[in-house]
Amino acid sequence: MQSPLQTIIPASKIEAVESALVKAFDNLAVSDITLLSGGLSASVVTAYASAESRLEALAKTIRSIHELPLFTKESSLIDTVDGLINQFKESRMLTGPAFDECFEYYEVLKKHYPWHDTDKVSSHNDLNPGNMLYDGEKIWIIDWDAAFKNDRYVDLAITANFFVHTTEQETLFLNTYFGDSLSDYISARFFIMRQICNLVYAMMMFKLADTSNPLGLGHDPDMLKANLREVGEQLRSGKLQLSTYEGQLIFGKAILNEALRNMRSPRFASAIEQLN
Repeated sequence: MQSPLQTIIPASKIEAVESALVKAFDNLAVSDITLLSGGLSASVVTAYASAESRLEALAKTIRSIHELPLFTKESSLIDTVDGLINQFKESRMLTGPAFDECFEYYEVLKKHYPWHDTDKVSSHNDLNPGNMLYDGEKIWIIDWDAAFKNDRYVDLAITANFFVHTTEQETLFLNTYFGDSLSDYISARFFIMRQICNLVYAMMMFKLADTSNPLGLGHDPDMLKANLREVGEQLRSGKLQLSTYEGQLIFGKAILNEALRNMRSPRFASAIEQLN
């Protein structure tokens, strides 16, 4: 009789998966395997008694990832971001003042962000809620396909874009991760990376939407209705699904609007000055 692993894991990867199970759980007993579908999971959000305890646990989890032996695989962050933005521009799927303004701000941060800093860590690179599971005691991070040696601020920024919504929450999150080394420079770099990651996720959502457009028609260019807080609530409630064209398109718009709102703020200019 086949084990659940053999029904879904390619034979060439069974040995590696079994080794990972032993290292993570000291056990090979697998009763069932369920494929994850697209969408934002609220499991890690509701599992903790408070937002504060959640943020502390997330920051500690990220720090433990970054303390792993350094991954050998590496990819150029600036090339990745540039590639996604240029692909979107060339597709012409959506255009207009919001996009023009957003990409003008991107050129500013592109010029000033320290892309070639040699301080690299083992990075997951996709710490969205759908890749986090909570067993009542510990956060488990899944889906390591995008993991490689990278800028530590990527994991921090991606997580913050989903879970950090106030100044107080940001302070707690960064203090938990950096401790006494937290500085104005670190806060500025973190803020700028949050906008970079917003742009990356927006470009990825648009790319998915362009591919999954059911009728192959033009895309609705309206950007005014895409508010990240409202769209996030719809995704968490199940009214929207990231596995659908509609969900991908509106989520991409909402993330881009959030990046634009932040880059218009006085903090953006101040953060750019801190990086110089």
